[in-house]
Amino acid sequence: MRREWSLIAAAFVLGGLVGALAQAGLNPGSAVPPAEMPVAAPAAAPTPEVREAQVPAAALAAGPVAGFEVEPEAAPAETPAPDPLQSRLDEVNAGWARMEDEVTRLRRRVGELEQRLAAVQAKPAETAPVPRASATPDGQRGALVKAGLAEEDAAELVRRQGQQALDRLNLRDLAVREGWLGTDRYREEAARLDEAKVELRGELGEEVYDRYLYEAGEDNRVRVDGIIPGSVAELAGLQPGDLIETYAGTRVFNYSDLRDATAAGERDELVQVQVRRGRQVFDAWLARGPLGVQLDSARAAPR
Repeated sequence: MRREWSLIAAAFVLGGLVGALAQAGLNPGSAVPPAEMPVAAPAAAPTPEVREAQVPAAALAAGPVAGFEVEPEAAPAETPAPDPLQSRLDEVNAGWARMEDEVTRLRRRVGELEQRLAAVQAKPAETAPVPRASATPDGQRGALVKAGLAEEDAAELVRRQGQQALDRLNLRDLAVREGWLGTDRYREEAARLDEAKVELRGELGEEVYDRYLYEAGEDNRVRVDGIIPGSVAELAGLQPGDLIETYAGTRVFNYSDLRDATAAGERDELVQVQVRRGRQVFDAWLARGPLGVQLDSARAAPR
């Protein structure tokens, strides 16, 4: 009886040991001491080529895969950020260069204006502009007296000129009222008045007429304002600013005088032209015909 109870107790202890081993995860039939258990050698890390070969291309494109390491692509070299201080310095240098150019331009312009002012100040006092005295009867009469006429002759000449102007106005007014303006009758009446027209140049003579124009504040010369290249004027040595006083012996006081003189006579014949350049007066020989110049009017004191 005692023997049976000993066997039962031994079986009970053995069953407890087996249950404890099973709870610990060990196989009781193949239990090996921890010191004697084999340890697996660590696997060699695959090379980048092997890793890329083991991972499909689609998986690499989709993103990282668990268990695999993907070499990141090299980031592009970053452009260094501009230096704000250097940029500001470049702007200041560019602005300074523009300012220097502007100052140079202004200095050049000031020099030109100073030259013009000096030229104006150097002109003779007699060329200074004066009001037109011929605008009123008293002014016209005074200019005639200064030109050399007696008081009585000047007054009579002014009266005749005024009466002629009134006759011409009355003729036109009458023709408009009666309806024959522009007809043969009107032209005949106007021609009759023109026959009695007071021609100051003819009545005074060219010398006195020249002085009268000057005293009355009128232009009495033709000035060369520009020259066409290759023209007769250029070949003769004329320059802008020259005053043409005579052409082929005829006094020239305005554009009409010069135009009529160049169109008269024989074309291309050499004619004498008197020119004033500043205080110098000289003769130039030109072929008769167009001068090839741009003209302007001017006022100059008679010599």
